[in-house]
Amino acid sequence: MLNTLRASRGHADTDQLVEFAGRAGLLSRAALWFVTGGLAARLAFEGRPEPGAKPDKQGALQTLARQPFGRVLLIVLAVGFVSMIVWSVVEMVRKRDGERSGHLAHRLVAAGRTAIYTGLALSTVRLLFSGDKGDSQGQEERTARVLGWPGGRYIVGALALTLVAAAGFNLYRAASKRYEKHWDAKRMDSRARGIAGPIEILGNVGHAMAFALVGWFLGLAAWRFDPSEPKSLDESLSTLVRQPNGRYLCLLVAAGMVAWGLNAAAQARWREVPAKDG
Repeated sequence: MLNTLRASRGHADTDQLVEFAGRAGLLSRAALWFVTGGLAARLAFEGRPEPGAKPDKQGALQTLARQPFGRVLLIVLAVGFVSMIVWSVVEMVRKRDGERSGHLAHRLVAAGRTAIYTGLALSTVRLLFSGDKGDSQGQEERTARVLGWPGGRYIVGALALTLVAAAGFNLYRAASKRYEKHWDAKRMDSRARGIAGPIEILGNVGHAMAFALVGWFLGLAAWRFDPSEPKSLDESLSTLVRQPNGRYLCLLVAAGMVAWGLNAAAQARWREVPAKDG
């Protein structure tokens, strides 16, 4: 009996740590997308990105680094990214009672999130210690290299289709209210649900727009066999803003990014972290 109580208490303590990590990680995601959305909005109004202020995650980190107490902001973000990694790894490896087939997809999402935030954490640390600005030509060089591989055109095309599929899934999640299964009922009353629902819908639609935009231009790179086509988010937005009515479309994408950041903030408040077993 005593051993059972100790095990139960240890499990509860672990859950509290995981919950703290998850909510801190979601807040770091919110901050990153708020800044990225602001940079995209500035691009829409000015027509071209300023040096070191590209409307993507790297540009957001560089923008924060130039602010007063920029190093402190980057350290806080780095802690948030590491917290997101901790939560994602736990979600990926934790054994659940009554495993369902849906848990495989859940683990794959957690694995992808781990990879993304590991990259962001490393980029933040590089920026802190070396002032590394990232490589603006690296994406084009990598795409050209992949296109040069046997079947490289199809690899790039498959990546484009994956991004478009991710956009479609975000739209499906918004329309089906699939997000509600992640809500923590103990934290939410009817008023909270009335606030969180529209935020989730707008956030998922906004995320879908970002996925679809990059997927479209990656698809063009594969179709035209042209590595100079835009591949990254900032390149896609910079191309979009130069099109007829492009500034309005760019502003719409910027609003979607801010909505996705707001969605992350809402999840930090109301999401069930860690997820229930079963």
